[in-house]
Amino acid sequence: MIVELHDIYVKGLSEFMVKRFQPTHEVALLSVVPRNEELFPAIGELSFEDRQQAIYPSHPPDMKWGLFLSKEYLPDANKISSNNKVTSIKENLKLRDINLVIFPDWSKSEESLGMELQKVIKAIASHPDKSKITLLIDNSNISAEDADLILSSVAMNLLMEEEL
Repeated sequence: MIVELHDIYVKGLSEFMVKRFQPTHEVALLSVVPRNEELFPAIGELSFEDRQQAIYPSHPPDMKWGLFLSKEYLPDANKISSNNKVTSIKENLKLRDINLVIFPDWSKSEESLGMELQKVIKAIASHPDKSKITLLIDNSNISAEDADLILSSVAMNLLMEEEL
């Protein structure tokens, strides 16, 4: 689970969340880092407003995200030292140098949603540093099976229509 933590509004929120979830989850806190538009040439096709939103989100500079990974799904979670928590979460999520998270509107028509997902995946697949990029796709508002079907369809379309 990835949680946006707003310490700017609730002082001590990050620490509270860590203490609350540590008994049942491996926890890591990540901070906002500056982004460079030059690293994502594929977004050049987007409108100015969309590029600005993708590269310069409106998060406060001290914004944090909490990564909470249930120990239930980690076979040896209790053996993980606090020094290895971030490494464990990175390995489970297959995080790399560049990590992108998208939150699709699963209520859209499959065709519309598929086109949007296809643009994102095509942009990453054709990026010069694609081996350094991980794309995480939120599926909290859809069953895993339905999300897999839509993503499989997107992948098949890309393989048939593009030279990826």
